Amino acid sequence: MKIGGKHMRKFTKLALAGLLSFAFAGIAPAQDGYILRANPAAMPSLVSQFGLRGVKDISNGQGVYLVHLPKAPGVVDALRNHPLALSVSANAAAKLPEVDSAAIPAIPKKKSSLQGKPSYSLWRHQNAVGNVNLNINGAYYPFYGTGIKVAVIDTVIDTGNPLLFPLDMTNAVDFVKGQYGPVVGSTLAQETSPFIDQETSPFIDSTGTTLITQETSPFIDQETSPFIDQETSPFIDQETSPFIDGSAIGHGTMVAGLIRLVAPKATILPIAAFDSKTGQSTIATLCQAIRWAADHEANVINLSASTPTNDPALANAIAYAQGKGIVVVAAVSNSGSRDLVYPAAYPGVFGIAALDDSARKASFSDWGDDVDVSGPGSYVTSTFIHTFNTDGSIKYHWAMSSGTSFAAPLAAGTAAAMMSYGYDAAAIQTRLTNSATKITGAHNQDMGAGQINVFGAIGK
Repeated sequence: MKIGGKHMRKFTKLALAGLLSFAFAGIAPAQDGYILRANPAAMPSLVSQFGLRGVKDISNGQGVYLVHLPKAPGVVDALRNHPLALSVSANAAAKLPEVDSAAIPAIPKKKSSLQGKPSYSLWRHQNAVGNVNLNINGAYYPFYGTGIKVAVIDTVIDTGNPLLFPLDMTNAVDFVKGQYGPVVGSTLAQETSPFIDQETSPFIDSTGTTLITQETSPFIDQETSPFIDQETSPFIDQETSPFIDGSAIGHGTMVAGLIRLVAPKATILPIAAFDSKTGQSTIATLCQAIRWAADHEANVINLSASTPTNDPALANAIAYAQGKGIVVVAAVSNSGSRDLVYPAAYPGVFGIAALDDSARKASFSDWGDDVDVSGPGSYVTSTFIHTFNTDGSIKYHWAMSSGTSFAAPLAAGTAAAMMSYGYDAAAIQTRLTNSATKITGAHNQDMGAGQINVFGAIGK
């Protein structure tokens, strides 16, 4: 990919940030260990020389390890300077941008101030659909994403929700719980979830049992997922915190639903790398998740997450995925600043910022050189995890929230749709930026190429 203009600024700032983070990385030992990159053949010698403990291969034999070092002065610097060590970095934290972000406005209590109650109809016809030029009634739309696999690296998603089919459950993985395959998934029993409050804001709502047919939703297989139960459902209190009172429950399900909105035929590969309560992860877990996606035939990776740490192992994992022709999409932060975050700031990664319904920078969204394109991120409606009726039957729900996390999957879905029409990663890089709709207002020059234009990017 040619590096010029904004991409050159992105590369230059990345290099400077890398030097700074590398210079200060060894000041204090990390509670969660260190990430060591080394040739596997060199590991016995390094383990012996430095007394490495708890060595964990996080790259399936490709030379990246999570290790713990003795608490002795100078040991980190000594390992970092050893000729057999390619890089050594503290296993820093990564998090979902919405959790504990005071910058995101709460969902208003008055429904009149929103587009409407979260529902299947609103999901399909919300303002974001028109803003990104997604023609859901078009002749080509039902086939967007055919044959393409999108890895959702997030919290666990509701793998029982028929709107999220098809799913690659064979290769699904939960790195938080150490589970693989069909066991990966999320459900939520209302009686065990005290944050659900039926008397407060319309974060979650629905409107009555509906039979969704192929005429009204052509991408849903009527035989395998005939019903979406929209019985009157609970609200989530968002008065005190931007995402479910600080919990990340349902985050991955919302992200997956927005990918499905744009690319209804794409296969979703669920990869849980973030704790569903805290929204926290580590760089080591992200490296493991990215490599897993790359090794299990993902075509697109969505990472609605960020870290301020420019870590060499994370950069290496991203490069590994890109080397396989994978398009990587990552959200920037919700701190309302232009500070670089990763992996959005890495060259070739689509860094996504959030816009409001007027196609201007959302108040909470970051801006700057880690942004490539922007997408709707204010009061976005998507799928939410299901609860149960008193008779034990499943009750499906819809959710509304704000954040850069919900702009990113609209871009990932667009990339999947483009791939299904034959565009490779290089062509997507060019077309997704060149087709973006220019935006106006404050920071319009710092929101990447503009707002995602699905139909313009696909050109079909």
